[in-house]
Amino acid sequence: MKILISNDDGINSKGVHILVKLLNDLGHEIVVACPSKQCSGYGQSITTRNLITYKQTDQFVGAIKAYAIDGSPTDCILVALNHLLNQKPDLIMTGINHGANVGKDYFYSGTIGAAREGSCNGIASIALSLSRDSDYSLNFEQSIPVMKEVLKKVLSRPLSNGSLTNINFPSRSYDNYLGIKVVPMELRQERFKLIPVDIKDVRATRGFWLSNRINEMDEVQHADYSLVSKGYVTVSPIDIFKNDHELLKEVEEVFKEQ
Repeated sequence: MKILISNDDGINSKGVHILVKLLNDLGHEIVVACPSKQCSGYGQSITTRNLITYKQTDQFVGAIKAYAIDGSPTDCILVALNHLLNQKPDLIMTGINHGANVGKDYFYSGTIGAAREGSCNGIASIALSLSRDSDYSLNFEQSIPVMKEVLKKVLSRPLSNGSLTNINFPSRSYDNYLGIKVVPMELRQERFKLIPVDIKDVRATRGFWLSNRINEMDEVQHADYSLVSKGYVTVSPIDIFKNDHELLKEVEEVFKEQ
């Protein structure tokens, strides 16, 4: 299978190097197109006011073509599909993200945003993320056997063109993870909070840090964030083209009355 890989943590991140090795070991043909710098939280943003440049790099194992792109994660997908590749890949995979992408992360994550761009282009796309330990550290090594098993299952059958799937791995060893749950992303709870900070600056008197509040979110049965924290792998298929047809009818009636 021909797979395009990208991420939002940058081409030097540990997660993308582990993903490349896992897929290479499974015998897939890989091309890497990642941001040259950290781009977490970029969502599906694009670059419109600066030149997008790239350079080829040989930092990955084997004879894998890899490119560092001075742009957003979505830019990486666009440059790869429209310039770097001779034909569309069979699949796009993004990650492995440094930290879970659950709940409303769907809207903010550059990892999911890049996968969503692939889906918009009619290519099956999968976003992959690893949750952090309670001390906020990442333990990729212990999670590799779980990742390998899940990737084998996911890639064992063809995926629908344009499909989008979000997968989160718990920070657990193979012996301690609890299994796989196919669940929707919980999009109703607030994911972040603002922490005010007093600053000494002639331009402002107050500043804010945006803080992760995943540990403060209400326990919701079958919510992706709850299950990942308990030790499950969560798999969340997403329909990016869904319209609210009931509301369309209501709004249509409003304008008919005028």
